[in-house]
Amino acid sequence: MNRIEFSKYLKEEALQLFKEGIRSVEPNQLLEKHFILEKNKLIITDIDSITKKYYLDEYEKIFIIGAGKASAAMASKIEEVLGDKINSGIVVTKYDFGEDLKVIEQIEAGHPLPDNNGVIAATKIKDICTKATKKDLIINLMSGGASSLLPSPVEGISLDDKIQTTKLLLNSGATINEINTIRKHISSIKGGHLMQAAFPATVISLIISDVIGDEHGTIGSGPFEFDNSTFSDCLNIIKKYDLFNAVPSSILEYLIEGKSKKKPETPSEQDPIFSNVDSFIIGNNLICLNSIKDAALQLGYDSKI
Repeated sequence: MNRIEFSKYLKEEALQLFKEGIRSVEPNQLLEKHFILEKNKLIITDIDSITKKYYLDEYEKIFIIGAGKASAAMASKIEEVLGDKINSGIVVTKYDFGEDLKVIEQIEAGHPLPDNNGVIAATKIKDICTKATKKDLIINLMSGGASSLLPSPVEGISLDDKIQTTKLLLNSGATINEINTIRKHISSIKGGHLMQAAFPATVISLIISDVIGDEHGTIGSGPFEFDNSTFSDCLNIIKKYDLFNAVPSSILEYLIEGKSKKKPETPSEQDPIFSNVDSFIIGNNLICLNSIKDAALQLGYDSKI
């Protein structure tokens, strides 16, 4: 085998390994394993084999919502499993990532930078949550890209200002944790605010995590998760990356007002609303990596993560 042939051979094997990694975290496959309906009993299991059962006859209505690049694919499988048990729903995904959905509405929006379609989707999703009652079940489908696809700036902050801030943080080298800390504090739905709207309904979050460590509050900026970060943390991040003179004045002023207790903090771990939400990680980066590692070992490579 000459050098060109050998190079082509390696490229083909690399592509084979890449496809194997993607296959292992395809939404359809993950939900088949972790989301099972037996008559009227819904059985959900996370990647650590923690299982919980839900009896659907205890709920008057079932709503499906979601955000992320895989949310439409997840919604398609949920429709297949639950069928006419679904009353209505809406998911938002990236342009060209839509699916053929029958009951659940879908909106395609901007990623990695948000756009007005995302704002429209966020408004509709919040409306579903606000109207849900104690007797209703909301199934939330989250995956990578949810933060950008679900923009809902607080009053006084424009979408353009939020986009500019996101660009500044992305270009500064800020971590996803740091970016999402600020996103949560300038959003009306992130950082647990969507759970505030949904309470006292029951919420099940099915999450495909793209965040190292799988911290629930970081994935999609945690719309249904508690947030123990503060406005002071946001200002410290802006200071760390020397962005005080670059961040739009509306955002800087809002964060300063928040630090002065003139704006509400995101709901923390102690807030009783979070007793009504169960979150399940059904897929993550490590599943993908382990799949690639195992396939590489079978091909004879010394494979490590």
